[in-house]
Amino acid sequence: MSSQPSTKSAADDAVKLRLIKRSQPIPSECFPSIAWIFLTKPHVFDGRLAGGDILVCQQDSSQQRVPVSASVPQLSQNDILRLRRILVPKNHRRFSGVYEECRLQLHELSIFTERSADDQGSNLEPVVRGPFKFVLRFDDNDKCVSLSTSSDPCPRLTTKLFDRIERWAHGVVRQDKQIQVASLGLVSVERYSRIYWDLKLKYGPELIKIWPEKTDPLKFVFEDLAIASYLIALWDPEDDGRKTSFVDIGCGNGLLVYILILEGHMGLGIDVRKRRIWSLYPPKVSNFLREEPVTPQSRFDAEWWIGNHSDELTPWIPLLASMSSSTAKVFLLPCCPYGLYGKYQRTKPDLSQYQSYLMHLKEDFLPKCGFKVRIDKIRIPSTKRICMVLSERLDEPRDQVIARLRHRLEKEKPVTDFVPRAKEIPVRNCTQTDRSLTDRIVHRVAIHLLTLPDKEQSEGFNLGGQLSLAEVIALVNKRERSLLKSQCGGIQTLLKNNYHVFQVKNGAVRLKIPEEQKPNAQRSVHQRRACWFDSNHPQGCPLEQAKCRFSHRDKFNT
Repeated sequence: MSSQPSTKSAADDAVKLRLIKRSQPIPSECFPSIAWIFLTKPHVFDGRLAGGDILVCQQDSSQQRVPVSASVPQLSQNDILRLRRILVPKNHRRFSGVYEECRLQLHELSIFTERSADDQGSNLEPVVRGPFKFVLRFDDNDKCVSLSTSSDPCPRLTTKLFDRIERWAHGVVRQDKQIQVASLGLVSVERYSRIYWDLKLKYGPELIKIWPEKTDPLKFVFEDLAIASYLIALWDPEDDGRKTSFVDIGCGNGLLVYILILEGHMGLGIDVRKRRIWSLYPPKVSNFLREEPVTPQSRFDAEWWIGNHSDELTPWIPLLASMSSSTAKVFLLPCCPYGLYGKYQRTKPDLSQYQSYLMHLKEDFLPKCGFKVRIDKIRIPSTKRICMVLSERLDEPRDQVIARLRHRLEKEKPVTDFVPRAKEIPVRNCTQTDRSLTDRIVHRVAIHLLTLPDKEQSEGFNLGGQLSLAEVIALVNKRERSLLKSQCGGIQTLLKNNYHVFQVKNGAVRLKIPEEQKPNAQRSVHQRRACWFDSNHPQGCPLEQAKCRFSHRDKFNT
């Protein structure tokens, strides 16, 4: 996008505005946060947008540039922050981006939409049509936010904006100690969006078509396409064809390795267990996927080390990278919290396990590996989206870092005691337990519950009484308990797996009211299994077959 934006002020008083809508009263301290979210996350309001890149951000009085971050700039009554941004479309083959001039004050946000960011003569449709002026203003008297525009705005935008103003107003008042970061803060949104759109069209349909794994291809294919897009935007920000070398530790299905190699990067994927899909990749990829464990002695000559949801290998990746080379960089996408020799134990009780782990990595472990830590958030279909980019080293002699890491390894546990993950991981969630055993226990517990008085007569349907987990365990004999003992959670997991029969809450077990089938759900999935209530409850199932999620006897026996 080569055209430069104009310098037209967002506060152009010559533009006539008219009031469109006013919000409910909100706390005054919320407005700067609401305005900042609107500036940094325009895609929240318009599904055609991938986001926005802020090109310039400066104080009006000093003309000094202000770094853009997820946190809201501190503004006083007379401060004016001027910004220039580009709105980036998701589909760059259909829409062109547009430039906007913005002005943020303590109680007002003005935005002037200019023109297409593409060269003149482009046949692409602007993702937002200009010229258009948009002003959000907080009234200190009635505590409401008003929207005024130069012409009629998109109704969808107005609805989304005011719905979210009320949501954000409740959210931003709460002081949160969690790591908070806007998505795609370390890469250009425009660059990332173009790469992702192209990779999705290039690889997505074929990968979904050939996917041989039991996992959901829609999740894993597009997740790895997004991660690959992020890495390429990070490695080659100017689109000048720069290629790099990498090693993906704990590469799993190898999909990320496949995409990056086909995009011209030189890489290697390491995992303790080969996946079926490896054999479907071309030799230029499959030859660089290795089935081997990673140990404290592992060393790789790569510019970037990748840890993509690598579980127990997460802390080992930066440690081994630091010990392998003084120039190695690391990309970490942490998921399950692990230390070097087992599960991570939370040290910050006011944070979730995940957030406490992120804080531990950022403030303690990674700096001790010699790295400066930058935080970002990737757009993937996962709740664990915060990544750590370790592309710079702390100003410390490398031999000092190595000595510290070796001392830490020996202090925690002798390296000779390290045991890599087993090649085959047994399933331990009670789903592999003998079916006759589980059916027998389910029936015994359910019938016992029915013998107890029902204190919650539900529309005449007897749900029986309630038992503690200890009382349920007492109904299971020693041999049965022994067979369940190796299963994670044991009897509790078995009960929760039979969620259609039991409700387990706060250590108590009772029968569950049968749930109706959702109107748009796939009926055949559940109706392969018999309805326990229809077959065993004295009153049968309270639902008709058409509404029940499971099969009734008259259909089941045909």
